[in-house]
Amino acid sequence: MKHRIPLLLLLLFLLIPVISAAAEGSVSPHDEISASLNDSALSQSTDSASVLNEEGIAFDEAGRYEEALVAYENASRIDPDSAPVWSNMGVTLRKMGRYEEAVSAFDTAIGINPDLAVTWNGRGVALSGLGNYSEELYSYSRAIALDPTYSWAFSNTGAALIHLGRYDEAIEACRRATSIDPEFAAAWYNLGNAYAYSGRYDEAIASYDIALRWDESLTDAMEMKKIILEEILPAHPDNRSGQSR
Repeated sequence: MKHRIPLLLLLLFLLIPVISAAAEGSVSPHDEISASLNDSALSQSTDSASVLNEEGIAFDEAGRYEEALVAYENASRIDPDSAPVWSNMGVTLRKMGRYEEAVSAFDTAIGINPDLAVTWNGRGVALSGLGNYSEELYSYSRAIALDPTYSWAFSNTGAALIHLGRYDEAIEACRRATSIDPEFAAAWYNLGNAYAYSGRYDEAIASYDIALRWDESLTDAMEMKKIILEEILPAHPDNRSGQSR
């Protein structure tokens, strides 16, 4: 019989999000510059764009998103064919909640260079903000195809699958992420959520505990564990890991 998710857990699903990569990653331009750029003026322009890109990264990491965006926009005017600049612009726009613009920036980067896994992953995160989970999954699949050890892409895949109610697949994806990086707190948290929505509460609690071991600041994991222990299990005493399917 299919597991029925307690109403309280469904409500929590709306209030406490899965962690969908907060770290798309910024792209350095250096490996993207063609070795054939021998013209001095063009080389100087590319160097200027690179400097602005690095400034944008620094502003973004400091939480100064408007200034980061200005730096990336100026860099893109100097070198409109720089995939790292457009990709990093997408990261900043996503953090600002400007999801459609972020997707557009990532798409521009992909049109220039479709082989950057971090760009596909960032595109997926932006699509998550739009609730486009199917297209989000596709983006992560492209990231994983380019980098099969990309733990963030696997964890994000799990997050998207949770949104789609495909919990067994979410568990598998998150477990892949934790096998690649056993200290990856966000992946353990997403794994806990996948177990929780599957009704496998003991395994959910164990996953939250591991997440908190690696990142004590994950308050969502603490909250989910507390709800399961104090609200869900007392109301459903037979709904433990071995009896949920």
